[in-house]
Amino acid sequence: MPARVTVREVWRLALPLEARLLAGRASLDREVSWACTMRPVPPAFPRLEGQELALINIEDLHHLDDLTLAQVIRSLHAANISAVVVIGPVEPEAVPIAEELAMPLFSLPAEAIASAIERDVIRLIVDREGALERYRSEIAHRLAEVLVANRGWRSLAEELAHATRKTVIIQDAMLRVLGQAAGPGPLLPLRAEDVEGLREPVVRPTGEGGVARLIYPIYVDDRTAGYLSLLGISGFDVTHRIVAREGALLCALELAKEQAIGGAEAQRRSEFLADLLRGDDLDMDLLARRARALHYDPTPPQGVLVVGVALGGDLDSDHLARQVQDELAQRRVAGLVAVRTAAAAPVTVLFPLPGEGPARAGRRFARDLIEAVSARFPQVALVGGLSRPLYELSRAKKAVEEAEQAWSLGRRLIAGCGSLLVDARELGVYQLLLPLEGSSTLRAFYEETLGALEEYDRRHGTELVRTLEVYFHQLGNLSRAAEVMYLHRNTLIYRLERIASILGIDLDDPETRLCLQLALKIRQIL
Repeated sequence: MPARVTVREVWRLALPLEARLLAGRASLDREVSWACTMRPVPPAFPRLEGQELALINIEDLHHLDDLTLAQVIRSLHAANISAVVVIGPVEPEAVPIAEELAMPLFSLPAEAIASAIERDVIRLIVDREGALERYRSEIAHRLAEVLVANRGWRSLAEELAHATRKTVIIQDAMLRVLGQAAGPGPLLPLRAEDVEGLREPVVRPTGEGGVARLIYPIYVDDRTAGYLSLLGISGFDVTHRIVAREGALLCALELAKEQAIGGAEAQRRSEFLADLLRGDDLDMDLLARRARALHYDPTPPQGVLVVGVALGGDLDSDHLARQVQDELAQRRVAGLVAVRTAAAAPVTVLFPLPGEGPARAGRRFARDLIEAVSARFPQVALVGGLSRPLYELSRAKKAVEEAEQAWSLGRRLIAGCGSLLVDARELGVYQLLLPLEGSSTLRAFYEETLGALEEYDRRHGTELVRTLEVYFHQLGNLSRAAEVMYLHRNTLIYRLERIASILGIDLDDPETRLCLQLALKIRQIL
């Protein structure tokens, strides 16, 4: 038994693209058993058995004595007609009548040919599967034309919206919108909870006034690369699924192409940056030409950022670099990203800075970049180290070392507080201490200065080292330090006296205070 054909399918598969639905949207799922065209002489429709689609040419209607389109629609409704297609201008009075009768009413331009439309509708009814395959092929061809012409994601979304008469949203695996086109449904991008565990196409309510969403995952190399959504108030039939399926396939091709191009480009950028960071006998003119060939402006100033995970974290360096590169692309910043597997902070980024206020602009950009990339890896804490603005590419290696110093300090300071960016301009005395990291000299100085106090804290469960740290951080202001530690002022004074006694020092002596503050800094990097 052949599958039933609905008014909706006739609209999608047999009527010309110019067909406009004027009334009766709620009855689009009625079955259509045949098609018939009105004659210009009585009887206008000689044999009606019910469930037909009636074609009416307005010029032919004028040959019938004093009949209006509204009257014809009422008569066809009484004969159990499924839908009416009008060729030519539709009189305004007919639309509310059709809506009242829940009769799907379509309009077509006057140049449409009724006999051709009747033939296409009947062919659909007789060979529905063949019609669906022809429709699929036509949709695939139209979408492929968009891709071949490199018209972009927005044009692809618009073509899908035109084919489905739905709102269309294309998103990548991170749910960022690649392209969208408004239709009858609202522009509601997918959220993380909408696609959790999603592997197959699915229709889900949006919770917005009866709007439903058809979601098709987009796969590239057996992994989810994105999602295609159709949104609308009315349901989704086989034609919508055909368009969505073909659209998802074309989206996969486009994403794969972008990844291949982006991967090759990223490799060339990484190689350039690696050569730049070698820092030995550099031909700066050659490097500048290579940079411009990569669409990177080597004109100073530049910023250098290194990125890695906090202590105890673990993350694939290449994956992290790809996410950083993707964030740069989203911001339309032509930064260079390289992975240095031997470095503690494995991802290095070189990016252009504005001529005015480069230090402030670089910090703002690096902070936003770290925050955005961190959002992609909620399970680990990322640390970024930022160099001072770089005014000579030949000093890029030195700038990286400076950024790594900032990163090394940030990795120790993060202490579970989320991701962090440390600017080299904030290093202060750490610029002197970090090159000595791990040396016996630093360890000996610390042990000689604060070792006894730390041992006392360990044995007695006290917080005298922290008390000293807060005291200096508050510039020796007893009231503020007591407030920060939730202590009575007299309790703080007692603790400071105890510290002086344990260490055998005078806290009022300037050189002693300097040594203590330096030891507290060293404690951060031991």
